[in-house]
Amino acid sequence: IGKDSFVARQKFQADYITLKSGAIHISPLDIDGYIKNKTLNAGIVAIDKFHFTDFRDKQLPFNPGIIKPLTVNLIKKIPEKISVDTLLLSEAFVEYTETNEKTKAPGTIPITRMNVRVLNTKNYNLSSTDSLSILASGYLMDTAWIQLRVKESYTDSLGGFLMTVKIKPANLTILNPVLIPLASAKVESGYLDTLS
Repeated sequence: IGKDSFVARQKFQADYITLKSGAIHISPLDIDGYIKNKTLNAGIVAIDKFHFTDFRDKQLPFNPGIIKPLTVNLIKKIPEKISVDTLLLSEAFVEYTETNEKTKAPGTIPITRMNVRVLNTKNYNLSSTDSLSILASGYLMDTAWIQLRVKESYTDSLGGFLMTVKIKPANLTILNPVLIPLASAKVESGYLDTLS
């Protein structure tokens, strides 16, 4: 279904997500384990040119009371048993777009040239020391280098996680394509030294 058709059917705000990729390499892959007990075990899954887009129309009313799970709880909801030691994304692209409820204009935040390493993706045989680790780097607005590190426990009942973000020096006017439609603001000049 196309984006416009999807949005037209919604009564509340909802995410329209698209995914695509280039080549996918998996090695090693335990085929016998999957055939015998529907358990998918893999060493390294390398995905080239992963492309993720997310669109949300904020002109629609917000549906309160929905709690979106964090990454670990999303993985736990996968019905098949899976275990992937390392997931690698190279030259990935992530783009979030939302239409502002007041300006009615879309603002887009792209992160390009991303390289992502996800360690210990699993949803069975979880121990108290098991954590999901994510290290991602890319270019915000295709200009400012940004790095994200996340470590999230699989067994913490409170859903605890550690997250750090770093951004290298950048000219703040790169944010104008987002600020103008979403906040009705414009940066005339400014320079970010570093951010963490």
